[in-house]
Amino acid sequence: MVLTLGNEGSLVCLRGQLLRVEALQVGVASSAGAGDGVLAGLALAIAQHETMEKGLVYGFALGGAIVQTLPTADFRLEDYNQLLDKIEIIPL
Repeated sequence: MVLTLGNEGSLVCLRGQLLRVEALQVGVASSAGAGDGVLAGLALAIAQHETMEKGLVYGFALGGAIVQTLPTADFRLEDYNQLLDKIEIIPL
């Protein structure tokens, strides 16, 4: 389960463990499609037989890239790639 909290980050329950994903500090043009980006990142990890933690990184980097563009669910690949290393997942 993923609960997004906007500029306060997100809470994730994964295999019974509660995690916090820190909010990215990016300019927001529109939040439309950001949640879909998180789901897409999780789906990508499943398709590539990677961990759900890796899927969270993909998803939140994609969501962060999406919010920086005005069109719904659009993103720039360079924004996504720059955000991959900035995703902080903290066990609670």
